[in-house]
Amino acid sequence: PLYLIGDGTTARIHMAGGSLKEIPADGGIVLEEFHKLQNRPVTEAAGLARETCDYGEYHCMFIRTKLAKDADIFDERIVCVHEHIDTALTARKFGYPIYFEPSSRITYLAMAPFMLADLAFFRERWTMEAAESSIAAFASKWGVVDDERSFAPVRKFIFWHQTHVDPLRPTD
Repeated sequence: PLYLIGDGTTARIHMAGGSLKEIPADGGIVLEEFHKLQNRPVTEAAGLARETCDYGEYHCMFIRTKLAKDADIFDERIVCVHEHIDTALTARKFGYPIYFEPSSRITYLAMAPFMLADLAFFRERWTMEAAESSIAAFASKWGVVDDERSFAPVRKFIFWHQTHVDPLRPTD
């Protein structure tokens, strides 16, 4: 779908399909990910058409039932970082295309205030241990070089979640 991001009253485009760039490097590939039209006004989505893309995100994802029931589509070692990209790469390996569908829209409420009831989930979901374990499994599975070129934005994202969502975690 077209992913919007906001607080429930206003929104911008979070992603209009994901794009991956694989760059050959010593020891494997560097994988760069891009969110098309990220942070653009919703009005810029007018006229977009269904097209293939490289990945979607788990905020909302439509997946063929047959594929979702395949035990190999979801890797239990990749649970915190790039799990959506792993699913897309696996689907592509199985011969399934990935599509962006702009007539379907979802709003990711990442800008809404976090509630105390959310804290336990976020503490479990966004741990550096889970992130590093997922990064290691993803890098090994897909031949991605585990350095700042491929994973600095992800590590920064995890750190942001830890320091901005949990008032009891250190900020350094």
